[in-house]
Amino acid sequence: MFKQNDDKKGIIRIIESFLAILLILGATVLVFSRFTDNNLESQSISSNEKAIMEQLANNAELRGIIINTDVNNDNGVATSVDQKIIDFVSKRVQAGYEYEIKICKLESICASSSYHEQVFAEERVISSNINDYSPRKIKIYEWKTGTKWK
Repeated sequence: MFKQNDDKKGIIRIIESFLAILLILGATVLVFSRFTDNNLESQSISSNEKAIMEQLANNAELRGIIINTDVNNDNGVATSVDQKIIDFVSKRVQAGYEYEIKICKLESICASSSYHEQVFAEERVISSNINDYSPRKIKIYEWKTGTKWK
């Protein structure tokens, strides 16, 4: 009779261990699924920004505008960006996101003028077109609408 109690205690311990493992696995899956959602969103935005940069580089008119943008000031950053480039980028930025475009010299920092909690940035060097060699760096900063640095 003493042996039957030991067997019951063993089975109960196995069931408790099994439930503990299930609980830990469930919590782990929940935590990682939240990280994965943010990671997928980040990958989507990054690939979209790379596509925008590629399209800018392949468009002869926009390349010319970028190369001819005046960056000859103290910090090497253009004071304004041509409206054609703004229109081109605004049509391609994902809904719910704001952006900022900077054109600057290669050696410039090309920093954003505002700070947000999570910013996605992509840059590309546009060096020349058929007529001119005047390398410029174009940079896009993108963030969720309504977010600010806390």
